[in-house]
Amino acid sequence: MHTGSPDRSLLSKLPVEVRNMIVDAEGSQMSLEEAKKYRLEFEDERAAFVELNDEEYFQINFNRIESQTILSETRAAYLLGNI
Repeated sequence: MHTGSPDRSLLSKLPVEVRNMIVDAEGSQMSLEEAKKYRLEFEDERAAFVELNDEEYFQINFNRIESQTILSETRAAYLLGNI
């Protein structure tokens, strides 16, 4: 786990030339404050996604009779070779 110390990061294990190429390609490194801001935005976005999917996929009303009818129809179609 990265502790914030540059000498303990994976980036510090790369040759200086490679590190310079990475920084040049990316423009610059993100500050800790900027990273925390992005993390909060991501957490909010993920929470909204999880809530929507929970409502859509896991909180479906279950009608046992209707489900048995659908299952019976599916089983019959399979046995008749229609599936």
